[in-house]
Amino acid sequence: MLQSQNAIAQQLGELFGYWFRNGIVSRFKAQAAERLQRTYDEIKAAVKGGALVHADETKVTVRSNSAYVWVFTNLEEVLYVYSDTREGETPKTILEGFKGVLVSDFYTAYDSWTARSRSA
Repeated sequence: MLQSQNAIAQQLGELFGYWFRNGIVSRFKAQAAERLQRTYDEIKAAVKGGALVHADETKVTVRSNSAYVWVFTNLEEVLYVYSDTREGETPKTILEGFKGVLVSDFYTAYDSWTARSRSA
């Protein structure tokens, strides 16, 4: 269910008795993203630092717009990446420097990435 940030603030007040001004939920989200950036970077480094990565992407709809969630895993850590497009730039950026085996479906974005990686 999609909820506005103001609706989330209202529900926090109703459920827990914490009443927030408009815009505070947006600030909470920004602060959480900043605090979690290091964790994201560590997961990304662990995934691409191993010998094996499984990768896939799936189409999602966000507010009537199509987008994609890419998944990269080394079977221990999992990295989810949101992208507005299905273009091959996402796996190229995430897997830059990866030297192991890439397991994927037959989507050509992965083929073009592996061809560029091997020739470099």
